[in-house]
Amino acid sequence: MKTHIALTLILMAGILGSTIMPAQAQAGLPGDPNFGYGACLQLDGYHVAESVRLANDFGLNWLTIDFDWARYWPEPSNEPRWEPLDAAMQAASGTRLATMIAITHAPAWALTENGPDPKLTADLALRLVQRYPNNLAALELFPGANTLEGWGTTPNAAAYVALLDETASALVKGGYNQTPVAAGITPQAAGDAALDFLKSMYAAHQGKGIPVISLRLPQIIAAPDVAPKDSATATLRFHEQAREVMRENDDWSGLIWLTRFDWDPNALLSPEMHGLWLQQAFVGLRPQLYIGMAAYGCLNDPASPYSLVDPDGRPTAAFEALARLIASVAPSQTSTIRIEGN
Repeated sequence: MKTHIALTLILMAGILGSTIMPAQAQAGLPGDPNFGYGACLQLDGYHVAESVRLANDFGLNWLTIDFDWARYWPEPSNEPRWEPLDAAMQAASGTRLATMIAITHAPAWALTENGPDPKLTADLALRLVQRYPNNLAALELFPGANTLEGWGTTPNAAAYVALLDETASALVKGGYNQTPVAAGITPQAAGDAALDFLKSMYAAHQGKGIPVISLRLPQIIAAPDVAPKDSATATLRFHEQAREVMRENDDWSGLIWLTRFDWDPNALLSPEMHGLWLQQAFVGLRPQLYIGMAAYGCLNDPASPYSLVDPDGRPTAAFEALARLIASVAPSQTSTIRIEGN
């Protein structure tokens, strides 16, 4: 199924008269059958370079990085403040890690009454792929687009699809093969309007498939195996409900990426339980053929009690538990560094 998406992108490039260089095989991308393990890197978090090294050594495939547009480019007359992102991307260079940059929080000068300006968003996407031609493999556009915080104004599925299409077209016309990732749909509670937003996206797309739909599942309090119907709050298995919407719209080849999931601090997980939940989460996600990649939310996050890297730049017990899991299913992905328990 993923191969069909890759062929579609190549045909689009031919129609538009552009040449797309073949994408390097990377677990989780359309066209690659392997599952991608990922984590979210905070640009102002603990020990960025060391966290990236550990992610690579411990067998992860992906880093997801939020680029806060309003924070790093508040005035259009000035250049963006590239230094934090440059440092992270430089640390990832020379590793096997692919990166996905998520464009978040449009500044006031790039915001219209319907949401972020599509042309300005496409221009920023082009600047990012031109600046980071090697490791940058995907771009997520305004995660949480179904929420006021994520979109910047009243959520508008039709406006979001127009922005997605303009950015995808700009990348194709420019000859770039980075994958646009859609929406970062965030449930506010079990059974809320998030799925209606996804349905409206398909309606606005007039029945066409969407190569990658992303989900963001912050502060999950239920165990990883809890079904949505058995919880009053959002669960990790929200992806099953999103997949059902995709099926209803005959989108059988589209993928789901979990570009961020993490646990609610109120879950009060011990280090041992945190490691167990992390293992259980990826064990449950990996066999789902429609899930290309999943990124745990807290690689080096000072604001989270469940960060995988501690304030001293050392891997936590939960990170070592995840590394053992990855080594057990893909031994060649992990380095020769010693992980306790191996």
